[in-house]
Amino acid sequence: QISEEIQRIQRAEMGPMLLQMAQQAYDLAFEHEQRLKEDFERAKEEALESNKQVAMVADLERKVEDQRSELRAYDDTIKEINLDQKDGNIRASITSDPQLPLKPVWPKLSTVGLAAIFLGLCLGIGVVYVMDTLDDRFRSPEELKQEAGVPVLAMIREMKPIPGHGAATLMVHVKPASVESEAFRTLRTALSFSEGDSRRIVISSSEPGDGKTTCTANLATAYAQAGKRTLLIDADMRRPGSTNLFQLRDKPGLSSLLASSGNIGQIAVRHLQDVGIPNLDFIPCGPRPSNSSELLASTQFEQLLNWADNEYDQILIDAPPTLAVTDATIIGRLVDGVMLVVRVDKNKRRVVKRAVESFLNLGIHVFGVVINHLDVENSEYGYGYGYGYGYGYGYGNDEGDGGHEEHRHVIAPTRRPQQRREEADYEPPQSIRIPRRETTAPSAPAPVPQAPRREQVASRQPQRSQPGLTPPPPPPTIPIESSNSSSGFRTESERRLRELRERAAAQAARNQQEGRRSA
Repeated sequence: QISEEIQRIQRAEMGPMLLQMAQQAYDLAFEHEQRLKEDFERAKEEALESNKQVAMVADLERKVEDQRSELRAYDDTIKEINLDQKDGNIRASITSDPQLPLKPVWPKLSTVGLAAIFLGLCLGIGVVYVMDTLDDRFRSPEELKQEAGVPVLAMIREMKPIPGHGAATLMVHVKPASVESEAFRTLRTALSFSEGDSRRIVISSSEPGDGKTTCTANLATAYAQAGKRTLLIDADMRRPGSTNLFQLRDKPGLSSLLASSGNIGQIAVRHLQDVGIPNLDFIPCGPRPSNSSELLASTQFEQLLNWADNEYDQILIDAPPTLAVTDATIIGRLVDGVMLVVRVDKNKRRVVKRAVESFLNLGIHVFGVVINHLDVENSEYGYGYGYGYGYGYGYGNDEGDGGHEEHRHVIAPTRRPQQRREEADYEPPQSIRIPRRETTAPSAPAPVPQAPRREQVASRQPQRSQPGLTPPPPPPTIPIESSNSSSGFRTESERRLRELRERAAAQAARNQQEGRRSA
């Protein structure tokens, strides 16, 4: 019994130690198991990879065998061909019947066509863009007005040269019923109704060859046909276009007049030339001087213009091109304004803008520009700008008045009744046909306020009456015909013409009174 108790006590003391040993053995066994599992998984993966490689190797071996078989077949074929060549026989077999293709394999028409259309459009757009970018000309009257800052007064289409010389080459004088002549009458009306005075006008251009001389001579003729005493002065003493036009190059003119001393009026009268157009006097350029700019800047030229103001209703000065010399700007300070002649098919926009700015920067008034030498058929401007109703309104109509009345542009572009036409009084064909009616001067001079000098309508006779001469008759006036289609523009024209009649009557009364006093 004691021995059993001793064994029990020993077992009780050995129990924890045995339990610890058992736990350690268990942990070691578990770790060994995990390592075995990892080794198993790794071996499994390696086995799978080995199987893939084995399958790949088998596939490669099969391909190699197939290629070897093909190589042997090719070798056999080559050997057979060599043998046949040695024997002189070549064996061939038909694999398929030949067929004619319905369309070419290359090039494809649809692809080539689309590519050609696309490239053509791109090329055309590119060419148009480049030409439009390089073209520095004005494309429309609105564009010219906006960029130059001045209005377009009229558009003169390209005129065919008229054989002859002098007045016989002027369209307004030779063919007063033509569309071109109507354009100059439109220009005359536009200048008459422009802002401020328009008695002294300088006509210039930006460059030589723009047609300013032709425009100046025709405009002067239009003023003369309207019954205004007109003086045309050729101030281009370097290249005298107007003087050459009237073939007066060998006559004394402006240069000799300005170089003279004495009474400017008496000297000017001796230099006046008759060009064969009623109411139009002309002062040629004279001998070419070496100091033309100094002559134009002299007091003699200013005195000449002041004298002409008292003797003429309208003064036109043909000046040199603006950008070539300074003569036009020198004259511009002595006149009411400047008119520029522009050729849209020739002048660049920067040149025209520089010409306009050369006057505006000096405070010189610019009435506007005249588009000259306009190609009606090919121009982008179109024709009829300013007188779109011209065709069918009197041109070539023998029953009508020929379209010569100045107020036709001012009032309304409507066809007048037949009874209105029958009232017109026709003059010889070489002069403009204007319906006239005489005004009677008052029996006694009434006190009338003196009008400004440049707004007076001067009498055809000198203002000073000689003793023993009868007083000059009052100037004829142009009646305005009534129309149902009158406008504000018509009302303005009636008001101005009414003022002109009153001033003309007052002037005639003063001349009559002065003649009585002299007598």
